[in-house]
Amino acid sequence: PSFRWAAHTTAVMGVDFSPNNQLIASSGDDSAVKLWDAQSGTLMSLFTGHSRAATGVVFSPEGSWIASVSRDNTVRIWEVNSTGSGDDPQGFSDPLTTVAYSPDGRFLISGSRAGMVRRYDTESGELGLVIPGNADQVEQVAYSSDGLWIATCGKDKDARIWSTGTGTLAVTLRGHYDYVNVTAFSPCNQWVVTGSSDRSVRLWNPRTGEPGHIFVGHKSGIRSVAFSADGLELVSGGWTAYIMVWDVKSGECKMTMQGNEHGGCVAMYFAGSRRIVSNSGGRGVQLWDEQGKNSRFLVKKEMMFDFVAFSSCGQWLATAHGPFVRLWKCASKEVLEQQDKNQDWVCIPVLTVRGFFARIEAIVWRPGGAEFATVCLDGSVRVWKLVEDGSGKVSVELVWSTGCIGLVASGAAVKDAIGLDAINRKLLEQRGSLK
Repeated sequence: PSFRWAAHTTAVMGVDFSPNNQLIASSGDDSAVKLWDAQSGTLMSLFTGHSRAATGVVFSPEGSWIASVSRDNTVRIWEVNSTGSGDDPQGFSDPLTTVAYSPDGRFLISGSRAGMVRRYDTESGELGLVIPGNADQVEQVAYSSDGLWIATCGKDKDARIWSTGTGTLAVTLRGHYDYVNVTAFSPCNQWVVTGSSDRSVRLWNPRTGEPGHIFVGHKSGIRSVAFSADGLELVSGGWTAYIMVWDVKSGECKMTMQGNEHGGCVAMYFAGSRRIVSNSGGRGVQLWDEQGKNSRFLVKKEMMFDFVAFSSCGQWLATAHGPFVRLWKCASKEVLEQQDKNQDWVCIPVLTVRGFFARIEAIVWRPGGAEFATVCLDGSVRVWKLVEDGSGKVSVELVWSTGCIGLVASGAAVKDAIGLDAINRKLLEQRGSLK
């Protein structure tokens, strides 16, 4: 008899039987490699380490090793009797996709591919409220400005409003006919906005679910939405690098801008102003004037990354590059005035944060603070703090983390190790870590 089971959170990219037909290895677009009992479909081992889709997997002829290939340009060898990064398959957190701080910075919420939303205490990392955000993957979460409501949206084509006090569902927003990718509350909480793969941006009354304006004009699905600080304008970015600014009251398009690359565009308002910052096609960060006519690059356009986030003061920029984060310090107005007019790269790289086991899916800064949070496909939530000493040197400290339990060590030397198999010993020797 044949049977089937849910193996990966996204597409299965590769599968192979062990030589004795007792085990099945699979690899997925979620970057995971998994080992299954072929008779029962029980998960035996979970191997995490790839930062991009794991596109293929194969057993060694004797069945004691698995080789996997990935779009992160690596080939990895796994021991069949191990669990990869050390994760317990039963306790492994599902991959996380989105994160947001409450307006007062006291809480942090995350959304996952399994559709769950979890709330954490920002200081301690203690898990509090847990709600089933969407029937499918949660694409984005957002807090209302009074902290009383959470909006979620996802691949089930709906957006939902939840009470932060009880975790109960208050309103379901229905009207889109494709994935709802993004959502945000207006500063006054009069509106909640959603953007969808159906190419439309929609306003809703968050208390009743009644629809407002429908903004149409994008030539592709919507990747980002954001309100201006006064709530009178709305900016949206599409998957074809177009940026559109809308009048919230009239529903009319005020201006359209073309990003620097073909590809998904993330657009937001810069540090409470009417100036827009955008990232298109994963290249560069552009700062536009208020008329949307001219722009300059805050980060050079040759620099590629997946996600960007500015601190509320506009002084710091965080960019995600697969399994690591870069931090940039934005130049002051005085520096900008003195800068060569022919050079428009005005964010200075400060440091790199590593130690993630998979691709980072979102970054967010704590309101009014020097802390930021990351969520990752390895299932981890991590909160980081910027520390600046008297000389101006900046470092990053991990405040707390939850989810992935793997260990990362940088620049370490291993001495007098015992019990290493031949492959792991060789890998350590190649990296100069084994003494």
